[in-house]
Amino acid sequence: MRAPLSLFVLAALSEQPMRPYGVHKRLRERGKQSVVNIRNRNSVQQTMTRLERDGYIRKMPDEPRDSSGRFEATESGHEALRNTLIETLAAPAKEYPRFDAAVSLIASLSPDEVEGALAARLAAIDDELEALYRVVADARRTLPRVLLLDDDLHCAMLQAEHTWIRQTLIQLRARSLTWSTEELKEVAGGTNEQHE
Repeated sequence: MRAPLSLFVLAALSEQPMRPYGVHKRLRERGKQSVVNIRNRNSVQQTMTRLERDGYIRKMPDEPRDSSGRFEATESGHEALRNTLIETLAAPAKEYPRFDAAVSLIASLSPDEVEGALAARLAAIDDELEALYRVVADARRTLPRVLLLDDDLHCAMLQAEHTWIRQTLIQLRARSLTWSTEELKEVAGGTNEQHE
């Protein structure tokens, strides 16, 4: 089970039986939209349909078959959730974020273009961190810390990215980090000739 939304749905239904809209509401109340895409309830419903098909959740026995009734996690659902969480926490997996890909191709742009783009991203991260700090501060008043660890991780990762971008911008502005796309094309051309 790899889809993050499946894990969230299973975890919610492991706590108590719920209808699809109840799962969606629970995830939003806990601020999980920063970790998983739950913009519309339909994605939760589709995930629950898949989980039911795969035997990880079932409709409560007292619910009519044709209603959108309450669902609960099955024993195999509890086990799949537990095993997936342990495996994911224990072993790093290679992920392929778009930002990392863009950074690896940064030489395709001019230093001025990169500076502008990174400055815009830095401002966006500032705004995101400020909003996240407010949400976390509010949530800490009502939720146990263990339910906010993902927000702590998200803040730490944003702070690390913020630091990297700020340091890279300092180097770009000081011209200690610079390049010429034309010179890089020449270098790449020479490398290609060696491989032919």
